[in-house]
Amino acid sequence: MRVLADVHTHPSEWTRQSDSDRTHPMIAQSGHIALIVPYLAQRRFQSLAGVGIYEYCGEHRWNAWGSKSGKVRLTAL
Repeated sequence: MRVLADVHTHPSEWTRQSDSDRTHPMIAQSGHIALIVPYLAQRRFQSLAGVGIYEYCGEHRWNAWGSKSGKVRLTAL
């Protein structure tokens, strides 16, 4: 088994990374994906539209990936 991503929630529509999110990755391994779901994930139907998608690059550096369509393709190597 391999962890591909971690998911956590924020209480509002804001899904950018907080200082704590950036400096304390759940898995500090390059290539790890972090998803931030708005509204504490309490929406009845939740797509990836509006979800914050971040890739950890090591040394507290991140790439941010957007999803306006709600569709995201992840490739695990």
